[in-house]
Amino acid sequence: MKHIGNILESVKKEILSWPRVTAEPHRFGGLEFKYDKREMEYIHGNTVVDFPFPLHLRKELVSSGKVLV
Repeated sequence: MKHIGNILESVKKEILSWPRVTAEPHRFGGLEFKYDKREMEYIHGNTVVDFPFPLHLRKELVSSGKVLV
């Protein structure tokens, strides 16, 4: 699990480097990222990352096996 933790830490570091992005505890646990105080995405533990994608990209990512829903 250490490898996954390193990946999630890298993701967190990258997202927080974006202008006007902040992080705080998510209401259902985990870490929530906000852009100008609006929820963008969140991470739950070391296994679940919730990123919104446009529907066409979501379908492509799922069908390629790169993400699970």
